[in-house]
Amino acid sequence: MALIKFTLTDDHLKLIDNLNWDFDLFAKEGDTPVLPSLVEGKPFGEGHVYAQMQLILDGPRVIIDPNDTISFILDDEIQARYDKLLVELPMALQIVLTTRTFIAGNYSTKSHFIQWIKVS
Repeated sequence: MALIKFTLTDDHLKLIDNLNWDFDLFAKEGDTPVLPSLVEGKPFGEGHVYAQMQLILDGPRVIIDPNDTISFILDDEIQARYDKLLVELPMALQIVLTTRTFIAGNYSTKSHFIQWIKVS
C-alpha cells in the first residue's frame, strides 16, 4: 500500500468554509433523496469563481478604470495557485470530514479507504 500525503492549508480551510451548498431537503430522483451538492458554476457564491476565491483568500484586489469598471487582478501566478487549490479541494474536504477537524497541517493515509491521520 502506498502512503498518500497531503498538506491541508489555511487556504483550503477558508475555501471549505465558504462553499456554496445547494440544500433542497425535498429533492428526489424518483423515490431516492438527492444528496446536497455545490451550486453548479457558483461553488463560492455569486460571481466568477476566481473573483470569489480572491475575495475569500486575498481580499479585494481591484482596478477601477476611468469608466468606473471594476476588474479583478488575476495574473498567471495567482490563477495557477487558485487552479491548484480547486483541484485539491475535494481531498481537503475529505480530510476535514474524515478527521472531523478544521486544522491545517500535514496528513497521511495508507489506506484506499482514506483513513487520514494528522502527522504534523
